[in-house]
Amino acid sequence: MIGKQSRLQSSGESLRPRPCLLIQGQLRSGSPISPVSRRGPQPRCKTFNSILLFVSDRTLKPLNLARHRLEAFVSSRSEWCISRQRSWGVPIPILFDEAGRPVLACLEHTIQVLEDRGIDHWWSGPIEDFLPTAYEGPALRKGGDTLDVWFDSGSAWTSIEDVTTDKVADVCLEGSDQHRGWFQSSLLTRLMTTDKDTPVAGTIITHGFITDESGRKMSKSEGNGISPADIVHGSTVSLPPFL
Repeated sequence: MIGKQSRLQSSGESLRPRPCLLIQGQLRSGSPISPVSRRGPQPRCKTFNSILLFVSDRTLKPLNLARHRLEAFVSSRSEWCISRQRSWGVPIPILFDEAGRPVLACLEHTIQVLEDRGIDHWWSGPIEDFLPTAYEGPALRKGGDTLDVWFDSGSAWTSIEDVTTDKVADVCLEGSDQHRGWFQSSLLTRLMTTDKDTPVAGTIITHGFITDESGRKMSKSEGNGISPADIVHGSTVSLPPFL
């Protein structure tokens, strides 16, 4: 879920509320989690609250569901924290000085090193590999944050050969849960990184979900799903009559 959490008071100083992305509720395992507000890369984009202005009604299918859900998830956003503190994922390859400030002068060299040696070298390689030959500044450290997976997947459209066209793809198809995920992040990354006023796809289609005999959505966590392979190839397990 998208929520807001006020930054804690520090040394008696009252800090203004700061919008951030956080997870509320429980993981699939059922274990409770505690949201933590932390500084991280936060692209500020004036399009957060106007994202639907450039998505025509003809683009969204079905219209009411898609538009209402996108509005609900976007309307309260003003920032997007794209960093995560996980032990897995795509790293954000930024070097920091002793005061915690990012040193962008090393970024181009770092990118070249990772293109030559692979992204995992960020974790395994010594920091000296990421310092340009002429670097004579203060001691640096590698950042340990990873990229938000929604930013990662949401920018997948950039891998298409020609991203300069008004319409990168014909159709973007996913379930309704992606109005807070892939649908939204694809639209945002498109708006933030190009001068195009058109969405990634000509049509954004929201499909439904397969339900069980009680009308509940089939899911792994509920244990009421059926493997598509059992349906395609046949199975010794009796399939429900409604299939």
